[in-house]
Amino acid sequence: MDTPLLPLLLDLLSWPMIAATLAVLLLAWLLSYLLGALGRLLLQHYPHYRLRIPGILLVLRLLLGITVLTYLTFGLWGLPNEMLLALLASSGIALGLSAQDALKSFVAGILMLFERPYVQGDMVAIGSHYGEVIHIGLLSTRLRTFNDDTIIVPNSEVMRQSLVNANGGELSELVAIDWWVPAQLSLQECMEALPALVRHSPYCLLSRPVVCAFSSQHDHQPNRLLTLKAYVVDVRFERRFASDVQLRLDQWLANKNPAS
Repeated sequence: MDTPLLPLLLDLLSWPMIAATLAVLLLAWLLSYLLGALGRLLLQHYPHYRLRIPGILLVLRLLLGITVLTYLTFGLWGLPNEMLLALLASSGIALGLSAQDALKSFVAGILMLFERPYVQGDMVAIGSHYGEVIHIGLLSTRLRTFNDDTIIVPNSEVMRQSLVNANGGELSELVAIDWWVPAQLSLQECMEALPALVRHSPYCLLSRPVVCAFSSQHDHQPNRLLTLKAYVVDVRFERRFASDVQLRLDQWLANKNPAS
């Protein structure tokens, strides 16, 4: 038996139904706020899991939203199947026509929950942008650069172009530091002395190896480029680690040539 449309609309627009809907939405917002507060508390007590906790909270908030929407539609409002199908069809057409870019980003955000190309805290390069992932939403991803700028990248752009993840969900990250070897130094001497020098940096992860790699470049005269590859203890210290090693290299060279 079909449900009369007018009485149903009048029931949905009644003050008790509006009050109940607002109460459910307020409760959902409160639960979402408590999840955020719990996440911040866990991050303070368990900093080693700061790359895992935000991803779990994102999934929990998505499940909370789906649960609230399902309860409102089938439980509180009790919409008949015919009206529900009509609303879904009209909403889909309206969204498809007026918000194609947002819809693409939303679909990409859902896919990223399962694909997980990165997690919050990863250092990633998306197109020409490089920085730390500080927020992953259903529509966009936010990066914080080393200049403390915040870059908002739509998720549709993330799925459309190539992406480089520097640490892949780990706290440590491989850092490559280039240094031009002066002509008076032998490559053998650098191979023997510089790995130990890098390990003296407070940002170096001592459990991982330090590797030296050389390459020659010829312009008007041969130049020798040394690349030191070592792991930093935390991806947030990437630039500090590189700067600290560069200073140690310059100081080591100055001690070998005190006259200069």
